[in-house]
Amino acid sequence: MTTYTDIQYLHTHDDVESTSSEATYPRQTTTLSGFVPGRRYWVLARSSISSSSVRSTGGVCIDLFDATNGQQMTGSYGIRHPQNVSHYQQWSYSVVFTAGSSDGSSGSIHTRLSVEDASMTGRQDDTTITALDITDLVEGRDYFYVENTTAANNSTTYARRADITIDVPADGAMDGDWAVYGFAKVDLNNTAGNENSMTALSITHDTTTQTPETSNEPESATEFVNGVLGRVCTLATSTSTSARFSLLTKDATANASPHQHEVSTLFGLRLSTFRTHGKSYTEAANQSTSTSFVTTDTVASIDHVDPDDNKYMVLAMGVFAAESTGRNVKWQINQASTSISDFDVYTNGVSSDRSHDGADETPFALMIPTTVADGSDSNTFILQYKKDSSAEYGVKDTGIAVFRLQVPSNVYEWDGSAGDGSVVTAANWTPSGIPRQHDKVIFNTG
Repeated sequence: MTTYTDIQYLHTHDDVESTSSEATYPRQTTTLSGFVPGRRYWVLARSSISSSSVRSTGGVCIDLFDATNGQQMTGSYGIRHPQNVSHYQQWSYSVVFTAGSSDGSSGSIHTRLSVEDASMTGRQDDTTITALDITDLVEGRDYFYVENTTAANNSTTYARRADITIDVPADGAMDGDWAVYGFAKVDLNNTAGNENSMTALSITHDTTTQTPETSNEPESATEFVNGVLGRVCTLATSTSTSARFSLLTKDATANASPHQHEVSTLFGLRLSTFRTHGKSYTEAANQSTSTSFVTTDTVASIDHVDPDDNKYMVLAMGVFAAESTGRNVKWQINQASTSISDFDVYTNGVSSDRSHDGADETPFALMIPTTVADGSDSNTFILQYKKDSSAEYGVKDTGIAVFRLQVPSNVYEWDGSAGDGSVVTAANWTPSGIPRQHDKVIFNTG
């Protein structure tokens, strides 16, 4: 009989607005606690930031602080210059880290909020931080992660930043559905004209796809833009024995002060590793004139059994394509016709006389836990969006993935047939594969 190991997570959602007028010492805002020293986590965080007043001399600053290691998390620091008091801009972040013990038993990370100009007040709202414990998964089989912290100027041609090529072996260990998230922090150095900074996620397997793609026009030369792009893909040995994933950045047009790549990360999670999963991804744009919720993607008929083990994780992704100034959109995840999450996501534009433009495209990424009841309709998940105007604009590169927080526990017997004596060579085990921490291994010494 197959046994299963639970995969743990930590999660918080803060829908109470936080404010800060601190220009020297950032204010601690949303906290996620419970990290265990020595455990490895994938963290996906997002928040909406704004200001109570508009200041051309300063922006709103946000970062994620790792109290377990006593340091700011690499690449998390962002600065945005809201151009209207009701105009929220998005901050999102993706990273893999190992928890330390610097803060004792609390084991926490938290967002911090500050401002560049003490005469203004920064605002933070709708903050979500989720951490998936990936310690019991095998890197290179169940997930991959890479980061690039080398600063480099953009050109008008896409450059690979975070970049990784993985093998898709004949034993099928990497086959199946994957959710891939790419993060980029870009230093916006130029406000002249329409000097948009662009970011894309590239996947090469059977063919090369260069979506999703986002675009952002700076409002100040001191802005740092942080954004996470996501998509779902399928790998198969029969298609290709390798797959390359890249986070790309470029400038839309040439300028004397190009924007600069600061930090990028790539994380891929093999959905097919988990006991049960479902996924949907739509690359085509979803254009609408409706101001009611419009469905983009549906995951139906999650095959749930054993009601005592009903914990699931939901991943969502998308890009908001404004096409004109002053637009905003609300994303919503429905489970059994009930919203389990919704957020306001605003474009970088409030009126035609500002430098914001309709070419801005804002990424959306979210990880949120839920439960599924046995024998009910709660196993259907829907990603939707709702607009504030009847003008035709919409979203693109949308997706949703749902997986059960359990992985099978296997028994592996050592046969050493690969001849290299390595326990991380799949061919040395029967059945072929690399044991996880919770698997049982058998060594027959004769």
